[in-house]
Amino acid sequence: MYNHYRSRWCARFWQEAGLDIIPILRWSDARTYEWVFTGIPQHAPVVAVECRSIKSKENQGLYLEGICEGIRQTQPEKLVIYGGADHRTWLEPHLTETEVVWLESWTTVRRRVRLRADKSVK
Repeated sequence: MYNHYRSRWCARFWQEAGLDIIPILRWSDARTYEWVFTGIPQHAPVVAVECRSIKSKENQGLYLEGICEGIRQTQPEKLVIYGGADHRTWLEPHLTETEVVWLESWTTVRRRVRLRADKSVK
């Protein structure tokens, strides 16, 4: 709860300093849904979430449950999913209510650049 408070406090501080803030959806499990999405404005133009290292079907199900609840509670116009491009095949069928922007993770982009560089050296 304290980290949630700190995150919202920092966002508000930066907002008052004139910076544009993109709210982030973060949760632990279903027990946190009641309070963890507070402070995110309803119908925000953009909300972001991170999706990385989710391999098991069980964890995918838990992630989907959380992201769907976050969308339901905040109803953003667009959802940006960082790292979501790698998981798009199992996420996309469940995220039909909101426009989604799929971003590759930095490590995926870096790996691709490195592979290209390795091939060009040979």
